[in-house]
Amino acid sequence: MEQHNSAHEQLLAFLYQSPIALVQIATNGDVMMVTPRAAALLLPLARGCGLDNLFTALGQVAPELKRLTDDYTFDSGVVCDSLHIHVEAGCLRSTASVLALNILKNDPHSLMVLLTDVTEEVLQIRSAREAQHIAEQANRTKSEFLTRMNHELRTPLSAILGFAEVLLRNSEQSLAPKQRDQVTRIHSAGDHLLRLVNDLLDLSHIEMGMLQVTMGTIDPLPVIQNALHEVALLAEARTITIEPLQQSGGNAAVRADATRLKQVILNLLTNAIKYNHEGGSVSPRITRQGAYWRISVSDTGIGMSPAQLAELFQPYNRLGREASTVEGVGIGLVITRQLVQMMGGDIVVNSAPDGGSEFTIELVADDHLSGQRANDDQSVPALSETTQLHERRGKKVLLVEDEEMMHELIEECLDMFGLLVDSAFSGMDAVALVKTTPYDLVLMDMQMPKMGGLEAARVIRQQPGYAKVPIVAMTGYAVDEVRESCLAAGMDDVLSKPINMRDMFSTIEYWLGVC
Repeated sequence: MEQHNSAHEQLLAFLYQSPIALVQIATNGDVMMVTPRAAALLLPLARGCGLDNLFTALGQVAPELKRLTDDYTFDSGVVCDSLHIHVEAGCLRSTASVLALNILKNDPHSLMVLLTDVTEEVLQIRSAREAQHIAEQANRTKSEFLTRMNHELRTPLSAILGFAEVLLRNSEQSLAPKQRDQVTRIHSAGDHLLRLVNDLLDLSHIEMGMLQVTMGTIDPLPVIQNALHEVALLAEARTITIEPLQQSGGNAAVRADATRLKQVILNLLTNAIKYNHEGGSVSPRITRQGAYWRISVSDTGIGMSPAQLAELFQPYNRLGREASTVEGVGIGLVITRQLVQMMGGDIVVNSAPDGGSEFTIELVADDHLSGQRANDDQSVPALSETTQLHERRGKKVLLVEDEEMMHELIEECLDMFGLLVDSAFSGMDAVALVKTTPYDLVLMDMQMPKMGGLEAARVIRQQPGYAKVPIVAMTGYAVDEVRESCLAAGMDDVLSKPINMRDMFSTIEYWLGVC
């Protein structure tokens, strides 16, 4: 008996001298033992009344503790593991400590409570969460700002690029050689600014993990042809010859996002033109190799050294060409590689100083649907240079656009190709017109006061005879961000501003043919 008492006394001595915060509480609430460390941690709970009513005090600050320990019929063992309670000094919440309580039923008559001060850890977790919340909010604000700026910049860019292209392609308005050169330069500068806006938005989305691709099986040939057409003016301005597209390996079908694939090819073609010698050439090619289709763009340009190739895909790195006359900020290829990899492919580069460069993207082949038109994300077929929608002449189009300059530009283009155009400057005007006039196609701007494009499309779909009339959205936002909402509202397709004449005519030709 004396040995037992001696061991018990030694244990108590050890506990009272150690930094362990331990409390033994009887099931009736009486405090049976408190180590000095526990007393120091729990002293604020006493409120000047001592620690005799500790169980009641704990129950007041941690109702869950009271709930868990009210029932003493359970067997011995852990009652509660790491329950956090706040212990305040006076009424100042800022001086509160956070204690983790581990409660063990020691015997039928008492509980053992081990306390740990976790204030620092909780504060660190809280700070990390607050920092994450601030970062997420900053990212959302940044994304919203870039999206709004992207939209605002696209409206004037649409006018610059659109009217320049009308002047260059309208055979009825002959330009003097010097004027043509000046308009070509205007178009080239506007096109460069547009690509810069698009690249900055995409890079921001990459940094925030928001860049997306919509995969489908597509025929890459019309995508490549459309991209070749879009760089024709840039090549002409630099006297660069674009060789005809070379193809081998049969009908092509790949797994890709048609919109993003076009963006990738445009970037490669643009670089091949910009970093070429005056009077040089660019050669596009598509070939089959194993389970992949390889799309290559080679040029006769200035090329790159092994050291430059090693730094090629670093953002904002222009490989020492910052002082050159070639425009750019060094982010296009970063985005290009990211997009290709997101589509399940890869990009390979071969180059030598003053020996030209060849960029090749590899995309997974889909032999089951070779030669077929892609899903809803497939680009519509390219138009030949002489196509003027002859078969669609006389078709009636409702143009809904509230921005006067954009309205004038699109109306000019539609008139030029023999389409009959009625104009509406708001969603409400469009709804009123469709109630009295049958149209073959509706071109609908998305952002309009009072009634926007989405709401107008929903109302038009409900009008008699308009269940299947094609409605094509026009938006200054990124197409990927609005396509789903447009389709849900009953629209059939989306055109991105600045409106590219080639894309617009191709889209109109396709949907007028469908209807």
